[in-house]
Amino acid sequence: MTFHSIFSPIQSSRHAARTWIALWCIASMLLWTAGCVTSSFRPPAGARYSTVNMELTGYCNCGKCCSWERSWGGLGSPVISSGPHKGDPKKVGYTSSGTEARHGTIAADTSHYPYGTLVEIPGYGIGRVEDTGGAIKGEHMDLWFSDHDQALRWGKQRKWVKIWLSSGRRWAQDISPVSAPESLTCVETNRPEAHDPSASLPANEPAREADL
Repeated sequence: MTFHSIFSPIQSSRHAARTWIALWCIASMLLWTAGCVTSSFRPPAGARYSTVNMELTGYCNCGKCCSWERSWGGLGSPVISSGPHKGDPKKVGYTSSGTEARHGTIAADTSHYPYGTLVEIPGYGIGRVEDTGGAIKGEHMDLWFSDHDQALRWGKQRKWVKIWLSSGRRWAQDISPVSAPESLTCVETNRPEAHDPSASLPANEPAREADL
């Protein structure tokens, strides 16, 4: 029996194990980006919900989506790039409620859907209202994505979504919003189409680069 014949089965087993681990990691990433693996947000057992036809757009933390830039010619700290708060410090990656943006973070009109409202969106998963935006009014929600390409691929869609209710009123998970300046919000001044949420939108209409 040779040295090679002894260790060859061991090497084959290790190679197979590495292959399965790699495939599992790839599958997990694909499910996450597809919205099948969602955040930990869950409605309470037995809670009532309503269905609403909602305009849905996508955004990320980038300066184009959230109107910020780096001061000192791109070398300094992030500041708001437009609007009445132009030049104010911008805390990138944090919502107007003070939470860190991640998959499941939703920007909404909090006069209609207060912080903590849970929403189930087909193709995205269950999210929670944690952010606001100057162009987000009425039946319009903005869904957070980890990068700009994913937000572009989502585009601009209109779908029926589930919004959880309790005892005849909107039910919202407890969230303690900070008293945050507008510098923490995604003001979206670079997205003119979002200013008309009542416009009729074809389902799954792709976004143009200028839209985000």
